[in-house]
Amino acid sequence: MTEQPTCAVCGSKVPPDEDHVHVVANAKRMRDRDGREDYYAHPSCWREETAEWRDPA
Repeated sequence: MTEQPTCAVCGSKVPPDEDHVHVVANAKRMRDRDGREDYYAHPSCWREETAEWRDPA
């Protein structure tokens, strides 16, 4: 059995066989190694969290 990721917004498990959002955050650093973090969220949690975000430039 594979471990289920945790929702970055509500903290509940995100079943991989159901609709979900997968966000890859890349931190670009000029004087250090770049970093990558993966986040998962339920679609409803993601919509609520990002409702007031602006479109990317």
